[in-house]
Amino acid sequence: MALVVVAGALIALCLAGGGAFLLASGPLPPERAEWGFTGFQGVAAAVYATVGALIALRHPRNPIGWLLLVGGGLLDAMQFLTHYYAVHSAITGAGETTQVDLAFWFEEWIWIPIVGSVGIFTMLLFPTGRLASPRWRLPARVALAGIVVATIGWGLLPLWADGAAATPGAPVMQAIFFTGAGLFAASLIGAVASLILRFRAAAGVERQQLKWVALAGALVVLVALLYVGVVAVTGDVQSGSAASALAFLSIPSAIGVAILRHRLLDIDLLINRAVVYAILSVVLAMAYVSAVLVLQELLRPLTAGGGTLAVAGSTLAVAALFQPVRRRVQATVDRRFYRSRYDAQRTLEAFATRLRDEVDLDSLTAALRGASHSTVRPTSASVWLRQVRQ
Repeated sequence: MALVVVAGALIALCLAGGGAFLLASGPLPPERAEWGFTGFQGVAAAVYATVGALIALRHPRNPIGWLLLVGGGLLDAMQFLTHYYAVHSAITGAGETTQVDLAFWFEEWIWIPIVGSVGIFTMLLFPTGRLASPRWRLPARVALAGIVVATIGWGLLPLWADGAAATPGAPVMQAIFFTGAGLFAASLIGAVASLILRFRAAAGVERQQLKWVALAGALVVLVALLYVGVVAVTGDVQSGSAASALAFLSIPSAIGVAILRHRLLDIDLLINRAVVYAILSVVLAMAYVSAVLVLQELLRPLTAGGGTLAVAGSTLAVAALFQPVRRRVQATVDRRFYRSRYDAQRTLEAFATRLRDEVDLDSLTAALRGASHSTVRPTSASVWLRQVRQ
C-alpha cells in the first residue's frame, strides 16, 4: 500500500514537473491570462499530491487521502501537463494535430471529476472518512451521478459541434451537461450543509479538526471578497488574483493538519489571532485613511497640498496606535469569544496582586491551588515547599 501511495505521489509530481518544463520552455500566447498566476495549477497539484500521500500513508483506510492524491494531485497534474503540451505544440507545430486536439479535449472536461472528488466528496467525508449518517448516502449518490452526467455531457459536446454551427446532437449534450451541473450544484450545497451539521454535533478532537477547515474556508472567502473589491475598483482581474489562488491552498493544508493531528489544538489560538488582527487591520486602515484626509485639509493652507506631511504624520500615528489598539482588541475578543482565557488571565492578575501583599503561607498555598484550578484545571494539585535552613 505504501508503495502505491509513494508511486502515485511521484507520478503526480513528475507530471506537474513536465507541465512546468513546457511552461518554462515557451513560447506562450502573450495575451493569455490565467487565474492566480501562471503555473498555479502545477503548484496546486503538487500540494494536493503531497498532502494526500501523507494522509494515505498515515491513515490508508481514510478515503480523503486518496481523494486528494488522485483527484487533486494526479488528475490536476495531468490537466496541467496536457494543457501546456497542447499550447506548446499548437504554437511550435511540434505535435500532431490529432494529439493536440485530444489534449485540448481532455483538459476541457477533466476539471469536473477533479472538483467533484476534491470539493464535494472531501466535504461529505471529512474528517472521519465516513458519511455523517446513513441519510447522507442519497446526497453522495446524487453527487456521483452529477459528476458522471456532467462529465459525459461536457466531454461529448465537442464531438457534436462543428465550430459555430452546432449539429442536432449538440442540444442533447447540452441538456445532459446542465442536468449533471444541476445535480452537481445541489450536492455541493449538501456537502457544505454536512460540514455545518457535523460541526454543530462534534466535540473534542473532531470539533478541532473541523475548526481547521472552517478557518481555511473563512480565509478563502475573505480573500475572495477582497479580490472582488479590488477588481471592482481597479477593473484589473489580475490584481490580487495570485493571493486569491494561494488562499485556496490553505484548504488542503488545513485538511492535512486536521487529519494528521499535527499541532491540532493550536487552532483556537490561530482563530483568536486571526480575529484580532483582522479587526486590528480594519481599525488601523480606517484610522490611517481618516488621518490622511484630515491632515491634508489642515496642512493645505500651510504647505503646497500637504500630501507628503499628511501621509508621514498618519503613518507615525498609526504606528503609535498599533500596540494600544491591539491590546484593547485582544481583550475585547477574549472577553466576548474566549471567556475561559479572559477569566484565566484575570485570575492570574488577581493572584499576582495578592502575592505581593500576602504573608501567611497557608493562605498563599490555598490561593495558589485555587488559581491553578481556575486556569489550567488539573485533576490534582499539590504544593511542595522547600525548607530554608537559617
